[in-house]
Amino acid sequence: MTTANALAIEQEVAVLPATARVASTRRRWIFRALAVVLALAVCEVQLQLASLCIPSVNYALLPAHLQARLDSEAPPMLIPDVVLGVRGNPEYPGHDSLGFRNAAVLEHPDVVAIGDSQTHSTHEQSWPLLHERETGHATYNMGISGWGPAEYLMVLDAALRKNPKVIVLGLYTGNDIADAYRSVVLRQACYELEMSVYPEGIDAVEREDLWNAEIRSLLNDRIDGRERKKTGGIFSACRNVLSDHCKLYGLARAIKNSASDHIQQLLGRGGESDRQWASSVKWSKRHPKTSVLELNHQRTILTPAYRSALIDMTDERIDAGLKLTFEAISQISKRCKARNVELVVAIIPTKEWVYDAVIETRREYPGMKQLMAYESTALESIASFLRGCDIEFVNVGNTLRDCVRSGQQPYPMTTDGHPNAVGNEAIAKAIAARTAPLLKHHELAYSNQPAHQASHLKAHRTP
Repeated sequence: MTTANALAIEQEVAVLPATARVASTRRRWIFRALAVVLALAVCEVQLQLASLCIPSVNYALLPAHLQARLDSEAPPMLIPDVVLGVRGNPEYPGHDSLGFRNAAVLEHPDVVAIGDSQTHSTHEQSWPLLHERETGHATYNMGISGWGPAEYLMVLDAALRKNPKVIVLGLYTGNDIADAYRSVVLRQACYELEMSVYPEGIDAVEREDLWNAEIRSLLNDRIDGRERKKTGGIFSACRNVLSDHCKLYGLARAIKNSASDHIQQLLGRGGESDRQWASSVKWSKRHPKTSVLELNHQRTILTPAYRSALIDMTDERIDAGLKLTFEAISQISKRCKARNVELVVAIIPTKEWVYDAVIETRREYPGMKQLMAYESTALESIASFLRGCDIEFVNVGNTLRDCVRSGQQPYPMTTDGHPNAVGNEAIAKAIAARTAPLLKHHELAYSNQPAHQASHLKAHRTP
């Protein structure tokens, strides 16, 4: 073998280990990549199976526009009722078998809450549920969207049959007075209430709905903010496919949204996004009588011009509604006292009344001055009536105003006048401050009674 051949062989032998190392490294990276792909595939399959088996998981992993579509396909929240007009649908998510917003029907709760949509709310955020957590006393939610004082009176017996210690009546100034008029005068429900206020007949009262076409148009033009942005290009198309069908993508989105919501809550904005706010502002431009409020971290849409129509204290229909409201509360109070059940009226003002505490110039908000004049008169009349009847009450609007002053946002960014989680928690605490002493007094009264007297009192509360 020549010297040249020997050198060539030595060079080849020297190169072989380096080539082998490169090939080995390449194989390791390929293996790792395949392992990651396999792990992701397994996770995707598991999430797909979980989504098929558990509707709540499927909903959480869907993009916003598909969640909106699913919401529109859900069973109706309310169903017609011959007596009450509407009642809760037992098949609606979050409702119990009686159609009320509870995890399950409670036979003997300590507290029963009656009210309209302000009380109905959403299960996770409703003030009755938060009141239960605040006080440790079982609280049953009997609030239904669309109800008013006449319906509160009509469902009272069902509430009393549960033998509660306290009944909390949520009275919303935004539309409860108008709803009393609509139920008794227009729908001709609750005949006993009509006869108590108008023993000679109610024909003299004007019969025209307060919910005019303008108000209905406003209510029907909802702000969703969940529509998909229209974009073009291959990248956007691929992303949309992943967004709609890939559950891992949905999980990443859900984690991102949850983190964003948490940050927004820390800022006192109730967990809503800038995109939602942009949709709200765009909506407000379509309705010139609405107002954009953006002040000290507070962002929402006010609708004072529309709310005034439902609380116009110069309108004879509202005057009739106020009389019917007072009579309904009076009868509710008498029935509660007859059963040794405490009654607390929780006065819930409008969102506009709450935010008026931080508004410096009402001229910037069309209709605000007029609404505040009407609502202040209504609040004074209600408080005066309740004091005269010796009925326990609390204006939760004062606590909500404290939230606003402290930089927290108790209402959504939209026109929605229903409190968000921050607002409902404030309402629950305000009500708990009144119910807790009553519940404690009730327990002490029973514990201090001789056995035979306590059993007599208990029997008096049982049908």
